[in-house]
This record gives sequence, structure tokens and C-alpha cells, in this order.
Amino acid sequence: MKTQAMARFTGDFRVTVHLGMRRVRALGAFVVATALASCAVAPTTFTDAEFQAKATADMTAMFAADEPVSQHLTLAGAIARALKYNLDNRAKMIEQALAANQTEVDGWDLLPKAAASGGYVGRSDHATTTSRDSVTGQPSLANPSYSLDRDRGTADLGLAWNLLDFGVSYFNAHQDADRVLVAAEHRRKAVQKLVQDVRTAFWKAAAAQALDGTVRRTIAEAEGALRDSRAVESGNFKSPIDALRFQRSLLENIRQLELVSQQLATAREELCVLINVRPGTPLRLDAAGERGLPSIPYSLPQMEEIAFVGNPDLREQAYVARITADETRKSILKLLPNVSLTASREFDSNSFLIKQQWYDAGARVSLNLISLLSIPDRMKLGAANEALADARRLAVRMAVLSQVHIAYLDYGNSRRAYRRASQIADVEGRLTSLVRARSDGDALGVLERISSETSAIGARLRRQVAYADAQQALARVYATLGIDLLPEGTTSDDLDALTATVAQSLTAWDRGRFPSTAIEPVKPAPLPTVTASVEK
Repeated sequence: MKTQAMARFTGDFRVTVHLGMRRVRALGAFVVATALASCAVAPTTFTDAEFQAKATADMTAMFAADEPVSQHLTLAGAIARALKYNLDNRAKMIEQALAANQTEVDGWDLLPKAAASGGYVGRSDHATTTSRDSVTGQPSLANPSYSLDRDRGTADLGLAWNLLDFGVSYFNAHQDADRVLVAAEHRRKAVQKLVQDVRTAFWKAAAAQALDGTVRRTIAEAEGALRDSRAVESGNFKSPIDALRFQRSLLENIRQLELVSQQLATAREELCVLINVRPGTPLRLDAAGERGLPSIPYSLPQMEEIAFVGNPDLREQAYVARITADETRKSILKLLPNVSLTASREFDSNSFLIKQQWYDAGARVSLNLISLLSIPDRMKLGAANEALADARRLAVRMAVLSQVHIAYLDYGNSRRAYRRASQIADVEGRLTSLVRARSDGDALGVLERISSETSAIGARLRRQVAYADAQQALARVYATLGIDLLPEGTTSDDLDALTATVAQSLTAWDRGRFPSTAIEPVKPAPLPTVTASVEK
């Protein structure tokens, strides 16, 4: 009987082991197949139709919120539209808002961690245990016992506060608050650059608008004279050498006029991009007269002082230095002992417990002794980072100092270049009038008139370009000094109100008034200024 029972037990055991091994193999195969399937992820490309749909949606989104351009776009209106709708400026605004949102998130990291959890534990058999006599080492004669239910649920609600995490989160919050200010300086710089670009593009587009009709008319007249000369040449009515010389002069003038036309062709498109208008949109610029080129009402030492206070790059470096100092403090803080405090409300459904609900509290102090050895190196690294931040700040300060002097000299040179270009354009215009009045109907008279008008157009173009360059140089002076066009707190929600504010600021700038600076202006010797109207 014992032999049969033993054989039956052995067979059952083998069957059980065999079935268990089959289940283990099946489970292992399933896990391996799942892992391989998760790793076999191939890249999925977009189809041409999907790319087309994205392009259509993006094109709609690019201009969906834009108000239509007014019939006559002024410089103030162009700047206001750029501040409100320019896509790069929108991105800078979102960056600033994102940095501000990060500081709000950092505030939550300073609070204790509150966590709630629940779970289920189940066993196939009771957790039955036996015991052994600690003196004799013999098994206890008592029957095996258990004190846990096979199936039970657990839950807890607790608070945990870590002193080290609180300190690190505190410095993180300070650093992110400074990053908000850095983002604000980035946006200030972007706005100043945008205003500078719009001013330049506007006056170049105004030159294109003023000269386009004259250039087209002169090119048409020159091409007509060229056809007549070719007809004269083919009919042998004139010496071929004289005819070819005449044609060469006409073609040279046409080439110069076409170069002028090419230079002016892209100006309007550049302005459209800056004010976020679909390229190719017809614009009518209100440029009845060029704005004046005022004298800068500050001496160079005063300009240096203004730039050292208001320049966005210098202000950014000051905040970066403070962020670096907080990073050093945070690194030293991580070397201190870590104190953790916990408190929780616990629940366990185990029926063998006398109390299934209870409170739990604890405190723990820990210290990484090895990290103490790194204190000198960490201190040295922190000092090096702060020294690097100071060196960068001084380098930026030197760069700003040179920018102030260069911008001041560049503006003075641009004003003189504009004055000279205006004088040349005036002489060319009067000379063209005289040539037009006495030109005869023969070929030489036509050639002289076309050559004179070509020179006059080139002179007018150079004057307009010189004026646009002077406006760009003046805007560069404002940007280097850190003078903002809009008062602090100005919003860009209403386009008309924003245009009025920009117009007031431009008028104040033209009169040499900069309300954002507290330095009393002086009266330097002004450079001669020539103000001329844009010819229609």
C-alpha cells in the first residue's frame, strides 16, 4: 500500500510539475512576444495629402486673426500691426507666458506631498507558519497557524515633507522667477529689433511706391527710343556706328533702371512679412513726407549711463548671474542632512487585526557621508560658475559700450549721407527739368533726356535709401540704449489704440523726448538736417 501510495504521489507530482512548466513556458513566450512586438515600431511617414492638409490649416491660422489693412498704412500703423500680429513676436509672448506659468507650478513644489493609495493582496493559500524553539532549536509542537486573510485590501492617506526637497524647490522657484525676467528682456529685445526692421522696410517700401511709376515710364520711353533706333539702323537712314552707340547708351540706361526696379521690388514684400500680411497684398503707404532726423539729446557719457541701465542684454546678464548664484547655493544645500517627516492614516482589512485603522507618523534623518568629501570641489565649481557669469556680464557691458559709440557715430554719418544725397537729388532733379524743357525731338535729345532722368531716378533712390538707413541707425540707437517704444503695461489687444500710442511715441522720439529715461538731456550741437517730401 505504501508503495502504491508513493507511486501515485510521485505521478501526481510529475504531472503537476509538467503542467507548471508548460504554463511557465507559455507565460515566458507571451512576455517575449509582447516585448518584441513593442520594440518593432517602424516610422510612419505622412502622406502628401496629410502634408497638404497641414499646409492649408497653417496658412489659414497664419492670417486668421489679422484685421484687414487700412487704405493708407502709416508708419505707426505698420509698427502697431507688427507688434500685434508678427509671428515671431507672438512666439516671444508665448515664451514669456510659459516662463510665468512655470513659476506658478514651482509654488506647488514647496508644499508637502500628499498621497493616497489603495491596493489588494490575494494568496492561493493562507500564509501558514510554524515556529522553532529559540533555546533548543527544535520545531514547536504547536499546530501551524496563520494571522493574515488570504484576500485583504489596504489603503492609506499620508503627508510627507522633505526638508532637502523643500530647499531645492525654493531655489528652483527663485531661478524660474528670474527666468521670467530673462524672458521679458528677450521680448523687449525682440520688440526693439522688430520696430527697427519695420522702420527700415517701411521707408524702403515708400521709396518703391514713390519711384515705381517714374521708373516704369522711363523704361517704356527708353525701350520705345531703342525700337526707333533699330528701325533707323535697319533702314540705313543713319550711320550704323552712331546708331549702335545710341543703342548702347539706351541699353545701359535701361539696365540701370531695371536694377533700381529690382532693388525696390522686394521692399513691399519684406514689409508684408513683418506686419504679417499675405505676401503680394497691395499696400498703399501713407508717406506724404519723410519724418525728421532729430539730434540725439544726450551726450555720449549720458548715453553710456542710459544703456548700462536699460539695455536688454545687460539686464539679462544680471538675472543670469543671480540664477548662477542660486545654483551654487542649491548645490551646497544638497550636502546638508536630509530630514523627512511623514504622517498618514492607514487601513488594512485583515480580520485578525484588532485595529484595522490607525495613524502612523515618523521622522528620518539621513546624510551621505561620501558627499562631504566633495564639498571643496563643489565650492570651487560654484565659485568658477559665478566668476564666469561675472566675466560674461563684463564682456556684454563692454560690447554694449562699443555699440553705443558705434550707433552714435553711425547715426551721425547716416544723417550726413542723407543730407548729401538730398542735395545731389535736388541738383539732378533741376538738371532733368532743364534738359526736358530744351530737349529736341531728335535722337540725341531723347537720349540726353532719358540719361538725365535715369540719373535723377538713381539720385532719388539713393536719397530714399540713405533716409531708410538713417532711420535704421536711429532705431539702432534707441535699441542700444534700451529705450522702449511703448510705455510699460501697454497691451496690443486693440489695433487702433495701439496705433495711436505708437504714433505718440514716434512723435516724442522725433522731438528728442524719451520719457523712459530719468537723465536730464543736454543740447549737443545738432547736425544739419534735410527734410524732403517723398515724390509721387
